[in-house]
Order: sequence, then C-alpha cells, then structure tokens
Amino acid sequence: MEELQIYWRAEDPARNIARAYHLSVSHDLFGWICVETRWGRIGCTGQSQRRAFPEEQEARRYIRSIMRKRATAPARIGTAYRIVEGSENQINI
Repeated sequence: MEELQIYWRAEDPARNIARAYHLSVSHDLFGWICVETRWGRIGCTGQSQRRAFPEEQEARRYIRSIMRKRATAPARIGTAYRIVEGSENQINI
C-alpha cells in the first residue's frame, strides 16, 4: 500500500460547524502499515488515533470504514465533508 494523506473539512458557518478530519497512511520500520487519524474543530488541537496493521487487507478495511463514516456526515451533523487535499482515488479500494 502506498503512502497517502487525505484532509476533509465540514463547514457551515450559519450553524457553527467547523470540523476537520485527516487520514495519513505510512509504513513503520518493521513493514507494518500505520494509519493515523486526527479530527476536531478547525483551529483546535483535536484528537488523534494511530493504528498499525500487519496485513494490507486489514488496513484497507479500516480505511474503508473511515471513508464510509465521512460519507454519512450530512445525516449525522447536517453538512457534508469535502476533500481539501488528497484524493480518495489514491487508495484504490
């Protein structure tokens, strides 16, 4: 799996929604695939989580679940996430 980074934002100033989500995929020294996610309000520190996967299939499954969750944002928070940097096509899932 290639290294990649994708940034999403969900913004609606009228409803005071300003969310950011970042997904980063890389490899560690042992060959494991590391998936790091950071999220929170734009301009704030927010939260982060890092998971490592020995198999590419497991990492892809986890990334697909993240992308599905971002796609449901209109129903959950009332506005859609849009890609600011990167491309979901890079993942080739």
